[in-house]
Amino acid sequence: MEIRDFFLQKLTDAKGGYVSGESVAEMIGVSRNAVSKAAAQLRREGFIIDSSPKKGYRISPENLMCPGCCISGYLKSTPPAIITENSVTSTNEEVKKLAREGAPEGLLLTAEEQVAGKGRVGKTFFSPRGTGIYMSILLYPFFAAADAKLITTCAAVAVCRALEPICDKPVRIKWVNDVYSGCRKVCGILTEGSFDVESGTLSKAVLGVGINLFPPESGFGMLTGIAGTVLKDARDGWDVKGRVIAAVYDNFMEEYRRLPKAEFIEEYKKRSYLPGKNITVLKRDSNRDAIAVKIGDDLRLLVRYENGVEEWLDSGEVSIKAK
Repeated sequence: MEIRDFFLQKLTDAKGGYVSGESVAEMIGVSRNAVSKAAAQLRREGFIIDSSPKKGYRISPENLMCPGCCISGYLKSTPPAIITENSVTSTNEEVKKLAREGAPEGLLLTAEEQVAGKGRVGKTFFSPRGTGIYMSILLYPFFAAADAKLITTCAAVAVCRALEPICDKPVRIKWVNDVYSGCRKVCGILTEGSFDVESGTLSKAVLGVGINLFPPESGFGMLTGIAGTVLKDARDGWDVKGRVIAAVYDNFMEEYRRLPKAEFIEEYKKRSYLPGKNITVLKRDSNRDAIAVKIGDDLRLLVRYENGVEEWLDSGEVSIKAK
C-alpha cells in the first residue's frame, strides 16, 4: 500500500479525529517528511486536511470529498471494486465503458461531480461538486426484459432505507424513479440496460443514483422550489456520504439478489408519494390532468382522468399539480 493510501486510511479510521504524523511514519517505516508529502498530495487532490503541530493531521469537518476507504468501512457487503472519481461526465457512462472492458457485476463507481449528469427521457441531472452523491452500479441481471423496472423500483426502496435514519422529514417515492423528502425531490434514479434479443432477457444494466445530500453553494437555480436536500448542514460531509453510499449499495444488492422475486413491492407501495394526489400525465402528444389512484402489485400506476376514465400506466412521466 502506498504511503498516501495508508495515511488516508488512518485519517478515515479516525472519523475526524487527529492522527499523529509521527505514529503513521513509524507504522510504515518512513520519515515524517514522507507523511507530510502524502498530506500535501491529498490536498492537491482536493481533500481538506487540517494540521496541528501538537495534534497531527485530520480530515477537516469542512471536507466533502469521500474516499473509497470511507465507503468500504461502512459496507456490509463486498463489491468486487470501488472506484472513486473526482469529476466525470456521467457515472453511468463511466460504468458502461468499464462494462465493455469486462468489469464484474457489483462494481461501484462514485464521483464528486458530474458535468453531464443524466436523467430520464434525455433530461440532465444537476450534479454540483461535493454536495451530492453520484453513484452507479454495474449489473448482469439475465432476467426477463419485462422485469427491468424492478431494478429502478427496488433501488428507490434502497435509497429510502438509506436516507431515513438521517432525514428529519418523511422519505417517500414518486412513481417511478424519484425520491422525495417532504415535498422536495432529493434523489433521481436512472437504469440503462442492454437486451438479448434472442432470449428476451436483460443481459446488462447500469443503475445510476443521484442524491442531493447538502445545499449547493450557488443554490438550485431553475430547480429552486422543486429540488431539495436531505440535510442542511454539510459538516463532516465526507463521512455522511460514505455511510449513505454504503447503505444504498447494501440495501439495493440485498433486494437485487432476490430478483425477479420482488419482496420489496409492498414497501414500495407504502412509501409511494402519489396516491390521492392531483397530477398531470405527461405524454408525447398531450398532457392530461388526473388523480393518482394507487400503485398496483405489478408496479403500474392507476390514474383517473377528469372524465372518469381510468388507465394503468406502465411507465412515463407524471408531475404533481401545485395546490
